[in-house]
Amino acid sequence: MQKQKLFVALVGYGYWGKRLFKTLKKFQSVSIVAVCDKNQRVLNGLQSLGSGVQFVTNKYRDVVSNKDINAVVIATPQETHYQIAKASLQSGKHVLLEKPMTTKKRHARTLNKLADKNKLILMIDHTYLYAPEIRAAKQIIGSGALGDIRLIETARAGPGQYKHDCDVIWDFAPHDISILYYLLGIPIELSAIHSCKLNQHRIDISNLSFKFANGCDAYVYLSWLSPIKLRRILIIGAKKTLMIEQTGITSKIDIYSNSYYLKQSNQTDKYRRRVKNVQRLSGLPYSEPLRNVCHEFVQSISGRTQPLSNGHLGYKIVSIMLAIHRLQRHSSRLTLN
Repeated sequence: MQKQKLFVALVGYGYWGKRLFKTLKKFQSVSIVAVCDKNQRVLNGLQSLGSGVQFVTNKYRDVVSNKDINAVVIATPQETHYQIAKASLQSGKHVLLEKPMTTKKRHARTLNKLADKNKLILMIDHTYLYAPEIRAAKQIIGSGALGDIRLIETARAGPGQYKHDCDVIWDFAPHDISILYYLLGIPIELSAIHSCKLNQHRIDISNLSFKFANGCDAYVYLSWLSPIKLRRILIIGAKKTLMIEQTGITSKIDIYSNSYYLKQSNQTDKYRRRVKNVQRLSGLPYSEPLRNVCHEFVQSISGRTQPLSNGHLGYKIVSIMLAIHRLQRHSSRLTLN
């Protein structure tokens, strides 16, 4: 039995929108019939490419009111997510929404209620949850091979796209928070230290600290100012440590034996012993995370199943993001004399 074609509209044809467009075009079961962007020159360029798109528009309501469209993929600035997603869901369209879901909890709640009421798929593009190395880390933790997880450190830094519509927290943190949530669940404590180096009103460096119910701590370092691209996750267990580096096309995953590391001992010289590399995981089948996102969106619609990064997970991530920003207004900084 042939699968029914999914007719998709893409709202937002910027950096991420173009990547989504190229990825979705590879699916035989998907037809991109419309592209919407407020920049008319971008739309003119798209038409001149002979992309096969039936119509382009600079008004998103032209898209959501079109009865021939089944789903809307939204890759616009975060402050526009709510209004476009709400209009799409009210018009009976499934929605794939770029992270972060919204900038307000009440808006995220409204979108989830609309999706549930109208029996529609609402999926948030938390891309790294669909990376093979993150899925592998989840399985390794679940197997008990690392022992009890004591500490997770993540670093996400690099030069490039300094954004004027958000800060480094809204730009980078949803990736790491979604990964931490996937691995450990909701944190129970949070603290943060921020810096504004290029603009006194916009955070460009942030150090976040989380504590989880199982006693595990997590530290997240975010920076727009690093001259090199850094994407690293360190998962330290009672038995072994897992390190993931994501800077290349394929990621590197190493497992280290902790030996005496993190064990209770009065013999402090044991802590100075060099930890030994156990193995480098190889043969992990590569699959592009964004393609996996799009595949799950399409499959969720056809199978009427909830994706991993559904709107309810998106709401939890937004809740944590807003808690981080509340720390800016209620600082617990201590001055030492």
